[in-house]
Amino acid sequence: MASSPEGSELAAAGGPSDEEAALINEQAADDLLQQLTLEEKVGMVSGVNMWESGGVPRLGLQNLRFSDGALVGTG
Repeated sequence: MASSPEGSELAAAGGPSDEEAALINEQAADDLLQQLTLEEKVGMVSGVNMWESGGVPRLGLQNLRFSDGALVGTG
């Protein structure tokens, strides 16, 4: 994974590099997945209605709201 200039500046300022940030985010996602029950995982991918995924309030995960974008002028 190549570092962006912004990532290099953050690393120079003492923040994580792009690679370190990606590893931190991946570990956080893995930690959340381990805490989810099967029912919660199913609820997140099946959704609560046509436009929202299910959240998990006990872990601070809110519903995600989807929208249908226009394809005008793309063909």
